[in-house]
Amino acid sequence: MRIKIIRVILMIIFGMIVVSCSLFDSNEWKEAHRRSVEHGRTCYERANGSIYCKDTK
Repeated sequence: MRIKIIRVILMIIFGMIVVSCSLFDSNEWKEAHRRSVEHGRTCYERANGSIYCKDTK
């Protein structure tokens, strides 16, 4: 039982590390922005933190 809990905790920590490293990859963010511009989407962030996108084409 204790080993299963440790495995779950380690998997959660590993998942958080993978996600956090990918969030800081500036090249991926630049590529995503370039693709959204090519497809004609512009995204905005509201004051409450929600993000919405509009088609510009």
